Amino acid sequence: MRTISLRSPLKVMIIAGVLFWAAAQAVAAGSGAVQVRISGVEGELRGNVEAALAVPEGMVKDGEMNRLWLRRFIDQAPRNVRKALEPFGHYHADVTVTPLRQDEGGATIEVDIVPGPAVTIAGVSIELHGDGRGEPPLLRQVKEFPLKTGDVLRHDLYEQGKAEIEAAAVDLGYIKGSFSRSRIEVVLYEHRADILLTFDTGPQYRFGAITFQPETDYPERFLRRYLTITPGQVFSYAALGQTQAQFLDSDRFRQVLIVPGDEDAVRHEIPVSIVLETRPRRSLRPGVGYGTDTGGRFSLLYRDLNIWEMGHQLDMDMVIAEIRQSVNAVYILPNYRNVSSLTAFRGGLEREDTETYLSRKIYAEAEVIYSHSRTSVFSVYARLQREDYEVGDTDETTESLMPGIRWRHRTYTSPTRPVKGYHLGLEMRGTREGVISDFNLVQLIGEANTLIPLPGRFSLFLRGSGAMTIQDDELADIPVSLRFFAGGDQSVRGYGYQTLGPVDAAGAVVGGKHLLVGSVELERAIGSSWGIAAFYDTGNAFNNLSDYELARAVGAGLRWYTIVGPLKIDVARQLGVDDPEYRFHASIGFAW
Repeated sequence: MRTISLRSPLKVMIIAGVLFWAAAQAVAAGSGAVQVRISGVEGELRGNVEAALAVPEGMVKDGEMNRLWLRRFIDQAPRNVRKALEPFGHYHADVTVTPLRQDEGGATIEVDIVPGPAVTIAGVSIELHGDGRGEPPLLRQVKEFPLKTGDVLRHDLYEQGKAEIEAAAVDLGYIKGSFSRSRIEVVLYEHRADILLTFDTGPQYRFGAITFQPETDYPERFLRRYLTITPGQVFSYAALGQTQAQFLDSDRFRQVLIVPGDEDAVRHEIPVSIVLETRPRRSLRPGVGYGTDTGGRFSLLYRDLNIWEMGHQLDMDMVIAEIRQSVNAVYILPNYRNVSSLTAFRGGLEREDTETYLSRKIYAEAEVIYSHSRTSVFSVYARLQREDYEVGDTDETTESLMPGIRWRHRTYTSPTRPVKGYHLGLEMRGTREGVISDFNLVQLIGEANTLIPLPGRFSLFLRGSGAMTIQDDELADIPVSLRFFAGGDQSVRGYGYQTLGPVDAAGAVVGGKHLLVGSVELERAIGSSWGIAAFYDTGNAFNNLSDYELARAVGAGLRWYTIVGPLKIDVARQLGVDDPEYRFHASIGFAW
């Protein structure tokens, strides 16, 4: 390296003058911004070039343009453009940078690009070594490598293909797998490249001992029902995530941390420690609300999540409303071998006094519930019930033992404001006279609804329900709780709660043996938490499947989406009647 001596005063003055001039140029005034015009490339190539030619923030500061930085930016632009095009297989780009304007008003730079011929793949060689070299998922990933012979070389697809092979190996328990060879050989003058990969899977790891920390009041056999992993099972991070989700979904734990331990290099096992922070065992939850179906209401729920420190659950709730009052209890026995199964014992007192009937009943029920997935539930139950009821001119007391089956499938993911999904429900129940029952019947009940997103922030909500009663003696009476009525916030709006159905000789609504209800609702979202809706409802209860009349109503409403669900305010007008009425409806929550 050549050294410049600064002993001469003249040399010192010259160098000092040059430095002073350069500094002055670096801060020379130049108000405005730097504009870069790009031509010759489009799409992904243009996006990458634009990112490479992004003007540094320090280029223009407080309206002053740094001319020294500008010159450096122009000089480096060709190299930066070529580097931006290389990931897309263009290694011979011709780049011309022309400063069109550099003055007090800023600068305009034109960048003309001729990408040149792209490098294509001449061959792809991917070898698998190690214990997992014959695993079908790994072989499938090799076969589906995103770059094939004849394709344009894309570095992003190359890295994606490598990542997919590594991820497949980890899912199979080969957590130490790595590429011992990872090379792209590019022959520039021939515009071709060869991909050479060798992946060593290493040994397959399995789950070792599973421990819980710290010690909780829940028995270990109860905690193990939430596990989706077992010692000796192939190690998988996805399985760890499923286990964590099972614990959190139980609503018994505030925090669940799953920590894989150090690998046993000899036995190829990974121990797992599950750190649990439990929620309070007991809780008391009061609630207040209002709906035009029920009037004002107050509720109180007591919950104990760990009865006898065995993981059993007890819920006791009380509801006091203008129309309905109830006291209920549920005792839940978990299945220690299967988190998707449980047994529930219920019992309680209920009283409902509507415009059309008065019902008082006491009941006990046992139900075995099976969850096929997080969205589908099937159950078998038996219900013992005594009911006193008054409807029309009938005042009766009945007893019944009613077995039944239920199935529910629900895909809505948000409890407060879902954007799409559907719900299906089916139930079949029946009684037999003489078997702790005063009457014979079989009932089939079905319901469905769906939410469909539409363009322009619109959504379409479709809802329908139906029921059928089969009896040996069609003239036999059945208790009012097993009759069907229509009308109300979640049925046919424009009519009062449970005011639609067959009438007796005196004109009093007494309910029917069959039901058919449908609704179409179009909503337009406004902002993040509001919406307006227009709807059409139709339906009724009836006794004859071949002779019935459906009530109809149309209306509009306002929606306010809160953390506890939507507040819905609707005004509906009856259709097809001589003297149509308007009715106001208010409710909180969804009808699904």
